Amino acid sequence: MANGNKRALASIIEGGRFALMYQPVVSLADRVVHHAESLLRPAAGPDNPASNPQEFVTMVEAVGLSPMLDLAVLRRALGAMRESGMSVAVNVLGLSIGDDGFAEQLIAAAGGVVPGRLLIELTETAEIEDLAAAAARV
Repeated sequence: MANGNKRALASIIEGGRFALMYQPVVSLADRVVHHAESLLRPAAGPDNPASNPQEFVTMVEAVGLSPMLDLAVLRRALGAMRESGMSVAVNVLGLSIGDDGFAEQLIAAAGGVVPGRLLIELTETAEIEDLAAAAARV
């Protein structure tokens, strides 16, 4: 069943069958929108083994597709950021930070972004196995 879930999840990610909702993050001091946080919403359907976004992310982590998902979300958020002019925060899974090639792919995808417009937030859904290596990548 795990291989079936992995194929289904990879198909959803590769097919871009997810939406990003953008939640404004507002300064309490002056009530000005600082940036928008991108929130993943995978498409529902008979081939999606997850019933909600958190379960989807948990399953993605369990089958080793974290970097694939994070890069797909990053690319989608960058497109929205470039179109709208807004600053965007993207959540990155701890397991992706542990992946050897992920940081380089993230930097390549974000090339040309004005500094300070893209925020990367590390999620706490999975334990980072090699904290020293993750810290060096960050």
